[in-house]
Amino acid sequence: MTRNSDQGQPLQPVITLYFGGTYTINEIRLLKGNNSFTNITAVAVQIGGTAIPITPTPIGGDPLSVLLDLRGTTLAALPTNQLVLKNFSASFFGFPIDQFGIGEVVVDGSEVVLSPTTKDQCKNGGWQTFGFDNEGQCIQFVNTGK
Repeated sequence: MTRNSDQGQPLQPVITLYFGGTYTINEIRLLKGNNSFTNITAVAVQIGGTAIPITPTPIGGDPLSVLLDLRGTTLAALPTNQLVLKNFSASFFGFPIDQFGIGEVVVDGSEVVLSPTTKDQCKNGGWQTFGFDNEGQCIQFVNTGK
């Protein structure tokens, strides 16, 4: 994160998480791995086109495992099937360091059941957002509720 790759490009780690459904996200826990020795001091969370920096909070007094609390942010209300973690920074005994370790990522949220309410929401590929096989099925759902 503070040095370049062998090809001379800045190291900018990105973690993309894909979900099996659509959710609103409350919090993300980045848990230390077996060989973790650095603190994650900053990270940005991105949902869709919206990214905001989140200040990590140590979990249970352990600075190597951190909580990213999205409650009260604009991200908390955004339904998504994926999120991105990026713009990491880390420290070692209070000094910036160019590495960090994560053993496990735990995401807490609520499943969102999306249903179209207008025919226009089904058009221009919108039917795919709701999981329909085609636009006609989506419009039929709007008309009949089935």
